[in-house]
Amino acid sequence: PPSPASNNPPTGDLTPPPPPPNTNPNPPPQFPPPPPASTAVLAAPPYSQPTPVLVAPGPVHA
Repeated sequence: PPSPASNNPPTGDLTPPPPPPNTNPNPPPQFPPPPPASTAVLAAPPYSQPTPVLVAPGPVHA
């Protein structure tokens, strides 16, 4: 009978193990963040805007 009773305490230890497995699913989510960086490259086009701005000062001198 004492043997089964010993099995009861270990069952409570099973509760802490579940948290570790959750660490695996966390790494995959980090992969999606990198793609957003590519969107920043699209913001590079705005850099071309400063060039046209120089055209405005030209005509003003005329």
